[in-house]
Amino acid sequence: MISLPKKSDRWFQEKILPHEPMLRAWLRAKFPSLTDPDDLVQETFSRVLQARATAPIASAKAFLFTTARNLALDL
Repeated sequence: MISLPKKSDRWFQEKILPHEPMLRAWLRAKFPSLTDPDDLVQETFSRVLQARATAPIASAKAFLFTTARNLALDL
């Protein structure tokens, strides 16, 4: 598990987690052949947090969905 500072933890809870149900539904609809969407969602979260650690993210939702799409396409 990633250890987050308080500021990142709050950002993640406010900007990313509210979109999780929509992200999961979107992944199931767009990529029905995914065998384990849970792993993809967790990897997406990890990548978003890594990216945010290096630079600000202007649109968290757009970055989240774009990251998930790119990971799904890589699979």
